Amino acid sequence: MYKIRYSIIIIFVVSFAFLALAYPLTPNDPRFDPWDENNPQGNNWGQEFIKLPSAWSMETGSKNIKVSVIDDGFDINHEDLKENIGVVGFETLTKSHGSHVAGIIGGKGNNEKGIAGVMWDSDLYLYGVNRYRPDRGEYFDSMAAILAMKHSIFKGIRIINYSAGTTFKTLEKAEERKNEWKKLLFSWIEEKNKDAFFVFAAGNDKKDAKFLSPANLSKEYNNIVAVGAINEDGDLASFSNFGDLVSVVAPGVDILSTVPVGSFRDLLPCFETIPAIDGYGCISGTSQAAPFVSGLAGLIYSKAEKLGKDITAAEVKDLIVQGAINGGKYVSGPDGHRIPIINAYESLKLLVALPSEWSLPETIYSSPETIHYRAVTSDNSGNLHMVWIKSVLKSTWYTEVHYTKRDETGWSEPLVISSLRGSAGGQPDIVVDNFDHIHVVLEGRRGTTTDVFYVMWDGMEWSEPVNISNTLGFVGYLIKMTTDSNNNIHVVWGDLSATPTVFYVKKTDEIWSEPLAISPPIAGSYCGSMMPLIVSDSNDHLHVVMNTCLSPLPRSLFYTKFNGSQWSEPVSLNISSSGNSGGADFGLVVDKFDYPHIIASSRISGKWGMYHIYWDGNNWTSPVDISGTENYAELARLAVDNLGIIHGIWWEDVVGQGLQTLYSSYDGIDWSESEIIPNILARCYPVDIVADILNYIHVVCGYIQDGIQYFYHIWK
Repeated sequence: MYKIRYSIIIIFVVSFAFLALAYPLTPNDPRFDPWDENNPQGNNWGQEFIKLPSAWSMETGSKNIKVSVIDDGFDINHEDLKENIGVVGFETLTKSHGSHVAGIIGGKGNNEKGIAGVMWDSDLYLYGVNRYRPDRGEYFDSMAAILAMKHSIFKGIRIINYSAGTTFKTLEKAEERKNEWKKLLFSWIEEKNKDAFFVFAAGNDKKDAKFLSPANLSKEYNNIVAVGAINEDGDLASFSNFGDLVSVVAPGVDILSTVPVGSFRDLLPCFETIPAIDGYGCISGTSQAAPFVSGLAGLIYSKAEKLGKDITAAEVKDLIVQGAINGGKYVSGPDGHRIPIINAYESLKLLVALPSEWSLPETIYSSPETIHYRAVTSDNSGNLHMVWIKSVLKSTWYTEVHYTKRDETGWSEPLVISSLRGSAGGQPDIVVDNFDHIHVVLEGRRGTTTDVFYVMWDGMEWSEPVNISNTLGFVGYLIKMTTDSNNNIHVVWGDLSATPTVFYVKKTDEIWSEPLAISPPIAGSYCGSMMPLIVSDSNDHLHVVMNTCLSPLPRSLFYTKFNGSQWSEPVSLNISSSGNSGGADFGLVVDKFDYPHIIASSRISGKWGMYHIYWDGNNWTSPVDISGTENYAELARLAVDNLGIIHGIWWEDVVGQGLQTLYSSYDGIDWSESEIIPNILARCYPVDIVADILNYIHVVCGYIQDGIQYFYHIWK
């Protein structure tokens, strides 16, 4: 329907901020046992259990982040606390409980002393409220605590940890105290239009948390979490409160942290035969679980600041709870309610995935010559590699493959890496293997037939083109390729001969296999289609989706999988492809569970849309329209990033705006509301989308303006 040969090339980049790879980072603090995230044990089991080393590879904290700790007292001269203490508020005594809580949040990290807090660097504001109130049944004076919280908020503190609370025998009394907190503190916060994140211990009474105040406020406010405790086995701690008011759970049994030297806690063994008596000891309780969450909130605020993101307390709560859910580990109390265990790494991954604004496009290349099809990929350093086809008239027609690379210096001058006699219009593909060798496949004409040719950059030079099809047929528009963990190359294409067929070949070392037909035995007349897509998963299994070459439209989609030993019988999917364009109208990726996901332009029950289906481990799901409109859509493309988030683009005929490129992302639960990519020229033809190792999303599309063709670069 649309001819891409009359097009510009534009590259759009969606930046989801720099994602540090999950190479665990551990501090040099000597009191910790050897580190192993995959086998949590020893005196740092809690940090390992919630994936802090992986989180630390992304963020370790900042002196700019103020955390209020309201507790019984603190050792303000402790060697692992004093560098991170900003202000000491109210009168404070030297106490083990408060010192221990403060150390979990912000014990100075990587200083070759003792332990490291969740935040290696922080600005701790310490408030001592050690006032027993027998008249109110309180060990901690809640009136003094509320005053300390107000003072904290006036000081601009955004994280408030309160490892305390009062458990009541009746719900009536608990409700009374909850309403007191609401009236004296939270109504005041709303009146002053302040924003702070509150972390409350859920309590150690083996009861439903609704009997404990102020933890029983957690569901009424989106800036409060109540925290229960788990043990080293990942089970709910025997003492921990439970119920649907507990937002998350965190390590809370035998937690090593700072205590006053020579104190009772310092004299007890802590994962050791003989106590060291050095100012470090173990304590158990939801009081210890809560500061793990406060520290994680500090990492989130710190990372957000460095990314230029202004996030609210409600968003911090969402990141912590959703990160816990994404971690996939839960505990249940006697009531059967499931509570997620925090996962610091998953929460930070979600943070860096929050999108920012789109930039204006930058021009990187222009040419008055006709450019056909193109493809883009990325390497292990985050560089981009791109190829496109040009038909050039010399003494006769030649098909040229042009290549360019984008690194930190920008785009390189285009280089002709192949020139084949004859005019061909098939879309090429490009992949990079683990050695950063570049592999390109393209269509080339041979007399009255076309074939698939392959060229490679081995780090030194480009190879000569090699015919890898030898089908003596007519290669369709789309040739797709993938690589596996062993650097084998896998290629599929459609051959549009008398019986249209999808073929597959594999390159192992320097040897190409003979073409193998993997499409269903369905014959049809030539339709310029029979387009396959191929991806590999973490097990080096291959997934292929193809549309059939049948009329009338839409055309059925088929799926087949190579499990390492054989191809499965192709199965017809419960979705079809409009098949109107010169490229595939469907996209394919596999998620972090190795399940294939497909989006396809289709018409279901009389409604046009961009529909999503995926394999859930047992069945293919029913199609769900992700476009949110009833407009005609086509040219679907998918990519998956390091976070496991799936990104999709497609072309849609938007009422009143013409053909536009739309974008949406899928977090494993829901698709975001589809949006027109701003700053993009109307009728820009989406060609490819790729996620690089730094978690940027790159989109290629084509257009023409005043007879000149361009490359552009846009990001957010």
